[in-house]
Amino acid sequence: MPAIVILLLISYLTSAQVNRRDIVYLKNGSIIKGDILEVVPNETIKIKTSDGSIFVFKMEEVERTGKDEPVAKEISKEQPDVTKAKERAKSSGYLFIVRLGPNTHLWEGSDFSAGIINAIQVNEYMSFGIGAEATTYGYDRDYNSSVVIFPFFLDARFYIPKERAQPMFSMQLGYSVVGNKKHRRDPVNGYSDFEPDSGNGGVFFGINAGVRIPVRNRLSVMIDGGISVQKLNGKRSYNENASVKEVPSIRGNLGICWNLGSDKK
Repeated sequence: MPAIVILLLISYLTSAQVNRRDIVYLKNGSIIKGDILEVVPNETIKIKTSDGSIFVFKMEEVERTGKDEPVAKEISKEQPDVTKAKERAKSSGYLFIVRLGPNTHLWEGSDFSAGIINAIQVNEYMSFGIGAEATTYGYDRDYNSSVVIFPFFLDARFYIPKERAQPMFSMQLGYSVVGNKKHRRDPVNGYSDFEPDSGNGGVFFGINAGVRIPVRNRLSVMIDGGISVQKLNGKRSYNENASVKEVPSIRGNLGICWNLGSDKK
């Protein structure tokens, strides 16, 4: 009996240090597994099983005690997944974004645009920056007359953080400069409803929605689409006075984003 008491005391004192279940072997052949809650020398032993049941046995019923094999800790939900961590976009730092895509001017055909954005990722929810792009605008499709427009703008982006794909919303506000025109209108038999002024420009506004998909810790793919409105100064063929035209466009963008700043996640 004293040997059993000593074993019970040792088991009770060390049970909190090792992640193993206690075992009470009874003389009738029963085996009880759980956590020993209390040992009264030469009197009783109290054990709690995994389902919450508590049993109390007299010492004369106990043959011996022991320990089960270590119970694996369920840590998969508590510890970060290293692979996923590498695939999440960083939540702060300097962003360099390159994007391009089609630009469909409502009722006036489609063109193409390409641009860059320099931004600061303030936190995982937003980034702010400045950008510039070049986009073509065909103002007279019949005669293949077009012009290149260069918008310069402020860019604000808002993200919904997720493990992988992050929903993203963005707004741009700025001013555009009109480049040289490729004017091929027949001055005798044709006319342009509106002809932009070279070197002039107008207010530019855009709003987009899409998704940012992390590829690596510092690299993400951005896919978005939306609508923009470009104001242009120029003249209409039937009026020599200066005129302003608003050009609405449906945009689509595929971009690559590099985070070149903080390692903070």
